Amino acid sequence: MPIEALESASDLTGANYIDAFELTPSTPGHRTPEQIARAALEGTPILVRNGIRLIHRHVLRFDLHPTESTDHVLGWRVLKSTEQEVLLRAEGPLMEGRLLLNRRGSRTLRLVTSLRFRRPGLSRSIWTLVGPIHRLAAPRLMERAARGVA
Repeated sequence: MPIEALESASDLTGANYIDAFELTPSTPGHRTPEQIARAALEGTPILVRNGIRLIHRHVLRFDLHPTESTDHVLGWRVLKSTEQEVLLRAEGPLMEGRLLLNRRGSRTLRLVTSLRFRRPGLSRSIWTLVGPIHRLAAPRLMERAARGVA
């Protein structure tokens, strides 16, 4: 998928890393992208949720906000939330991350992850270790949340 097709209000240009996952849940839901993002990140079993937060905070070094905040999803700031998309951002000394979850048509969902490395050498090394976990977990968490399992 060309990067131009991924651009949105999220300003993905200048990212050092971008990936995208699309899925069409077998049972369509009527949840907003923000509700799905909350279910995927905050509605998982506590061990999974704590593992995600631990990696985001202590490995990727994101400065996460309190999880109780309605302006944040698992500590990521909500930059934009509409019926069609939610844009989340987390920042830290190593990198800035953005998660864009949006609807593509009536049933398809797309999750775009973008990272801007602030310390390119160290950030790239860390992402080399964390990236495969993200690429395995993110689509599964999104699918589970979209089905309403979370």
